[in-house]
Amino acid sequence: MYLDKSEREHYEGQQKFRLDESSRLKEALEKADINAKVELEKAVQNTEVEFIKKSILKGLDNETIAEITGFTIKQIQKIRTQK
Repeated sequence: MYLDKSEREHYEGQQKFRLDESSRLKEALEKADINAKVELEKAVQNTEVEFIKKSILKGLDNETIAEITGFTIKQIQKIRTQK
């Protein structure tokens, strides 16, 4: 099937529009995915900090909390002083 100049330009314009739309959607999804990951990391961090606070209230020492959570002694000491 052959297209005249006008039909070809119209077809190429539609193709460009579809590619541009596809690129915009892909970019939006990637950005949303990054934002979701950041929010999830914040939630996990907050949960871990709350766990550390509860562990402190239960009388656990910094070394034990560090061993359980993977936080450093310095990080735990900072949380301990934030009470």
